[in-house]
Amino acid sequence: MTRKHFEIVAAAVANIWKRADRWLIANMLADTFEAQYPRFDRDKFIAACRPTEGQDELNRLGKPGEEHLGIQLPPCSLTTMG
Repeated sequence: MTRKHFEIVAAAVANIWKRADRWLIANMLADTFEAQYPRFDRDKFIAACRPTEGQDELNRLGKPGEEHLGIQLPPCSLTTMG
């Protein structure tokens, strides 16, 4: 594959809406490309797989998979049925 092919794949991955899915697919592809192409630059590929998000949005969401860690939920009250 050429650099242009990697760019096309990364652009397609960047269009995946759900961050956790995008992160998983980007890393699975990077693992495969790394094994096949010794000069493959994993960091550059992963960076290219990110959609253009504002820095504020990245700070708010955190790393992929941490989207819900900062959400404060109201206390849950359990009532017994009787």
